[in-house]
Amino acid sequence: MLFNPAIERLPLPQLRALQDARLREQVAYVYERVPFYRHKFDALGVHPRTGAARVAKKRQPHKRQLILDEAARLFKERSFDSSSMRDLGARVGLDAASMYNHLRSKDEILDSICFRVSDAYLAQLTEVEQMAGTYLAKITELLRQHVRLVATDGAAVSVANNEWKALSEPPPGLSRSASATKKAWRRSSSRASRPASCSR
Repeated sequence: MLFNPAIERLPLPQLRALQDARLREQVAYVYERVPFYRHKFDALGVHPRTGAARVAKKRQPHKRQLILDEAARLFKERSFDSSSMRDLGARVGLDAASMYNHLRSKDEILDSICFRVSDAYLAQLTEVEQMAGTYLAKITELLRQHVRLVATDGAAVSVANNEWKALSEPPPGLSRSASATKKAWRRSSSRASRPASCSR
C-alpha cells in the first residue's frame, strides 16, 4: 500500500522530519548507484550519506569563489606581485598543488577579479544611463552604487583598480570591457548634460 492514512495524523514537525528522511534516502540511492550524479555531488562538496554535514556543506559558497574572495583580500594587503599561490592556499586551507584544481594560475585569479568588477561598473553605467533625471541626479546615483559596491566587495574593487596592470597579457575581453565602460560614461555624460530642448 503506497498511501498510509496514519501519515495524515502526524504532527507537522514529525511530517517534515519524515519527508526529509525520505528525501535523503532517495538522494543517497542516486548517489550510490549513478556515477554521473555522484561526481556532481562530490564536485559540490555534497555528501548525501551524512545528513547534517550534507546540509551544512550545501550552504557553503563554492570553493572557487572562496578562493577568489580571499585572493582579493590577499592581493589588496600584499599586492599581486608579492603574493604567491602558496600564500593563498594557506589562507583557504589548501596546498599549492590543490589550488590548481580550481584555478589554472595566479593570472587567472586576477583576471577573474578584474572582470567581476569591470562587469559591475558597466552594469552600473548602463543602469544610470537609462534612468530619467538630471545630470546631477545621475552622477549622484552612480556614486551611490559605487559606494555600495565598495562596501560589499571592497577588496576586489581595490585590486581591480590598482593591480590590473600586473597581468602579463590583459585579455582582449578586459580591454573591450574597459573601452565599453568609457564609452558608456561619455554617452551618459553627454546625454545627461544636454538641455531639455535638445533631447530626443
